[in-house]
Amino acid sequence: MADMGKILYVDRDKDIRELVSEVTGKDFKFELLGSENLEKAEDILKGEGISGMIIDEQISKQKELLDFIEKAKGRYPSLSIAVLFAAVDMVLESEFRDALKKQGVRVVAKTEALRYEKIGELLKWCVSQKMGG
Repeated sequence: MADMGKILYVDRDKDIRELVSEVTGKDFKFELLGSENLEKAEDILKGEGISGMIIDEQISKQKELLDFIEKAKGRYPSLSIAVLFAAVDMVLESEFRDALKKQGVRVVAKTEALRYEKIGELLKWCVSQKMGG
C-alpha cells in the first residue's frame, strides 16, 4: 500500500508517540511525525506537507492550544485537526471543547481513539483533506 499522507502527532508522552508511530507506519501506511510540545509542532508544520494533526489536549494550557490551532488553521485552512481528551475531561471541559469545535477541530476521547480498532479511522479522517499551501 502506498504512503497515504503525513500526520503530526503531538503528545508529551514519548512512549505513546512511539507506539502510535509504529502502528501507523506498519499497519496503516501513514507517516507519523511526533512532537512533544507545541513549539516543535509549529516548526514541523512550517516545514512539512502535513495532511492532518492529532493533539493531546494536555499538551499545554487551553488558551495556548486554542491560539496554536487558530494560527495553524489560519495558515492551512483545510488542515484536519483532532484533539484527544481524557474521558473525565470530556465531561468537565465542555466550554473548551465547544471552542475547539468552532475552529473545525474534531474532539475525541483519547482512550477510544487510541484503541487499535479505532486508530485507523482517525488516521484516515486526518488525511481526508489535503493541507493547502
